Amino acid sequence: MRSVICLVACLISGFLLSGQSAAAGTPDIDKVCKDAGYQRVELTERDGQFYCDCNLKGTKLTMMIDTGMPHCSIDKAVPEKHGVKMLDSIKLLAVGGTIVGNFVAIDSIKIGKFDTMYISNTFNAVAVDGMRKKSGYDGWIGLEAIQMMGAIIDYHNRVMYVRRPITAAWPKLSGSWTATSWKEDGVARAVATTSPPMFDFADEMLTITDGKSTRQLAFDYFLDPAYDLIWLYDPKNMGKSSRKHQAVGIVKVSGETMTVCLRFGEFDYDKLPMEFKSEKGSGHTLIELKQPGKKRSPPDPVNAALVKAGFSAVPLRSEADGHIIVDGKLGKLDWPMMLDTGAGSTVVDEARVKKLGAMSDTQEKVYGAGGEIVAPLYTFRGLSIGTYDIRRSWGFLQASGLDLDWMNKARAQEKLPEIKGILGSPELLNGSAVIDLGTNTLYLRPVKVSLQPKLAGTWVLKASTAEGIRTAAADDKQTMTVTADRIAFKGGAKDTEHGYHVKDDWSLYRLAMFDPKKDDLADGFEYTDSDGGGYFKVDGDTLKLVRIVDVTKLTAPPNEFKAPKNSGLMLLDYVRKK
Repeated sequence: MRSVICLVACLISGFLLSGQSAAAGTPDIDKVCKDAGYQRVELTERDGQFYCDCNLKGTKLTMMIDTGMPHCSIDKAVPEKHGVKMLDSIKLLAVGGTIVGNFVAIDSIKIGKFDTMYISNTFNAVAVDGMRKKSGYDGWIGLEAIQMMGAIIDYHNRVMYVRRPITAAWPKLSGSWTATSWKEDGVARAVATTSPPMFDFADEMLTITDGKSTRQLAFDYFLDPAYDLIWLYDPKNMGKSSRKHQAVGIVKVSGETMTVCLRFGEFDYDKLPMEFKSEKGSGHTLIELKQPGKKRSPPDPVNAALVKAGFSAVPLRSEADGHIIVDGKLGKLDWPMMLDTGAGSTVVDEARVKKLGAMSDTQEKVYGAGGEIVAPLYTFRGLSIGTYDIRRSWGFLQASGLDLDWMNKARAQEKLPEIKGILGSPELLNGSAVIDLGTNTLYLRPVKVSLQPKLAGTWVLKASTAEGIRTAAADDKQTMTVTADRIAFKGGAKDTEHGYHVKDDWSLYRLAMFDPKKDDLADGFEYTDSDGGGYFKVDGDTLKLVRIVDVTKLTAPPNEFKAPKNSGLMLLDYVRKK
């Protein structure tokens, strides 16, 4: 229903594009990530959400990528099959209702070909009874695991890149660090100037030298915007599910200075250091270290490539409730939103938009992790995120109205500000989003910019179909020329030129055209009957275009390359002009 409304109200249709490979002239993210030590994980789409193939001890799984859920989840039958013990029960709040399950600690799981064993001794998840039967998938990979892998999610190319956190952290850690102060359990100890304690990071190992004592330790590492977490253990246990950690703690590096707060001894989550303090009775050891002349980490290659290609870089905020927040503006109003790759719709807080006078005359089904909800559908003029404005991509924002009080009440308990919406996959997709969870950065640019190399140029009409009748072109004079901002048709009954927008709608790309003299940021902007719309399919040097010629005959969004009788469509076959 949503697509029909969008089509009729805005005279929009879409175009299908075969293949989702990176466009020439855009950054080769695949090469940049490969050079930076990432592994590629292919993603598939279903119902507006990304999925990837996983494997648990030979059991094949289909897992959703969901940054909106702090924890991972898995169908309870899978860990039970492999004898994994059910731990404490938990209730998860999600769109659509409450999810009840039990924590489970799994040795490892393969995400694509990447084994989580190499980042942590356990893959923690919530086991939910009957998940596959209810949802059709085996679980979701939540934000905690996505951040642990420093994942980069590339929407346009339908791929995720993951790597061991230590790969990203190594440039700032490597080398020899000299202790300048040392405090154990709240008591300061003298640091000898002639032979101070030393931390040596080399060959992905940490060697701690303290007087005549030397300990070599392997470690797991977890990146976090505030501080990094580190787990130390015997190198003999590397790659084993039972690491038997000898110390856990937090690390912060700033240029030549490193601050470490560790708790040695048997692991106890409740006693894990959360601040750089060593108070009496805490069992924490606080150490300050220096490495004079330490070079700063090299520039982020992903950031450099994307910014150079015209992407807007938007900082993200990790918050205490386990969510990622992106600061946007709805019109002139601040509109903080949760970043949620598991959301098939963008959502606005219904109570707040009603106060603004927003009206809805239709509804749609919204699918959340907790179930299905029927929600009102609102249309807004635009949403800006950093320097990116969706009005440059698509003239209107359609969002579902939901009551977000359940989320904001939980945030209030954490003393966090309210959120006013959920940024879902439609806007991420249309913004060619690249989400870097290793650096907490969202990159956006209009999807038509990403498509330009495939579409740009002049196309010569070879045949057309109208009212079910196919006709070969009489000559090569009828053409369509596509540039960054214009589509021009020549050689027909009338030469026309249009401004245009493109919307990536998963299985098809929608196209809307407008008066080229109009500013797409201006008030009162609209798509008009005279400009029509269409959808394309590009296969190398051939292009099929279906144009809407009579919107009154449309009963559903067109999605086939046909123009039967009384369809209100015209099918045009083009070849690229050499």
